[in-house]
Amino acid sequence: MMSNEKPKSTNKTAPIVLTIVGCAAIVGAGVSINYALKELKRQPEQKDVSREGPLVETVLTRTESLPVMIHTNGQVVPRVQINLVPEVSGKVTAVHPSMTVGGTFRTGDVLVTIDASDYELAVARAKAGVDQAHSAVGQARAQIATAETALQQEEAEAAISIEEWNQLNPGTTPPPLVARTPQVNAARAAVASAKAQLASAEAMVKSAFTTLADAELDLARTEVAAPFNGRVLSESVDIGQFVSTGMTLAHVYGSDEAKITVPLEQRQLRWLSLDPNGPAMTVRVTGSVNGNTHTWIGRAVRTAGEVDARSRMTDLIIEVKREDNADLPPLVPGMFVEVDLTGRTVDNVIRLPRRALHDGDTIWIYNEGKLNYRSVSVTHTDRESLWITTGLEPDERVIISPIDAHTEGMTIRFQATEQAVDTAVAAQEGVR
Repeated sequence: MMSNEKPKSTNKTAPIVLTIVGCAAIVGAGVSINYALKELKRQPEQKDVSREGPLVETVLTRTESLPVMIHTNGQVVPRVQINLVPEVSGKVTAVHPSMTVGGTFRTGDVLVTIDASDYELAVARAKAGVDQAHSAVGQARAQIATAETALQQEEAEAAISIEEWNQLNPGTTPPPLVARTPQVNAARAAVASAKAQLASAEAMVKSAFTTLADAELDLARTEVAAPFNGRVLSESVDIGQFVSTGMTLAHVYGSDEAKITVPLEQRQLRWLSLDPNGPAMTVRVTGSVNGNTHTWIGRAVRTAGEVDARSRMTDLIIEVKREDNADLPPLVPGMFVEVDLTGRTVDNVIRLPRRALHDGDTIWIYNEGKLNYRSVSVTHTDRESLWITTGLEPDERVIISPIDAHTEGMTIRFQATEQAVDTAVAAQEGVR
């Protein structure tokens, strides 16, 4: 009878085969991962751009004729500023409603009234003195008429007496008593005395009129009137207060005209037309009143008579008149304003943004892919630009962007689209 059992050796070899296969798979996976990691670590291919040079911004130069614009600032001060004082003494009987800090007034407004009783009496007395003086003149003239009549009578009697003497004593001189010489001389003296009294009386009339004028002037001065249109800075007076001559009642300033003093360097003054015999130069003044920005028209009238010892600058005096800016609010003392001055026109000038200048007198030029240094002469500078008259030609490319490390002749690149000069200059304000 045959047996059904299978050989046991076949079942023992299977686990060994599986183990070998698993190890091979692990080893293969490790090799693959290692290869992949090496590939990831590989550096990207480097592109050599050193030979191309840095990329720069440029502007193309052009010549222009430009007026010199000078921008500065200053502080507004009153053109007229005074202490309001009385010229007579007395008790205050009335005060104008505008006599308060910040109050406005017009020319001729009576700001303070002083009791006029005493001064009215003085005027009455002065008028009486004038009447008395006129009366004295009348009396003197009457005395002159009487004295002249008496003189005529004496001279007539003297003539008759002399004629009778000559008839009785021809060829002889009549004695003084016969010629009535003492009487005639006395009459003449009386006329001279009367005329002297008239002259004295007329002088008294002039004196009386002077006294009357003084009294009337003092009476008029009991009303302290505004000498100009203006505003009140401070006041120290009220009804019932006794004030004396010369006492400060208020501090006021004129609002029809303001003054601005701006310091300028000598290099700036040379561009301005300040002819003392010609028309004043027009100036634009910009400031803010109650949060709103306005621009006033002013006139540069003169420079100060000295150069500041420390700053070496000279003050330019600018006046802004109310009549030239009737539609604008008046300038307020103490406010800071910006001032724009238009000077003479410069021809054939090349304008560049200020960042184009290096080391005070050097410009960088793009020249066929190379950097060139160029020395230039700067005629004028303002807030955003510099003006060059020598050292550059039209249609040259000027570099306006920074370069960290630069040398003469180094390789550079410029942008295909160049900035216009006006755009680059306008951008200068943002750079500043």
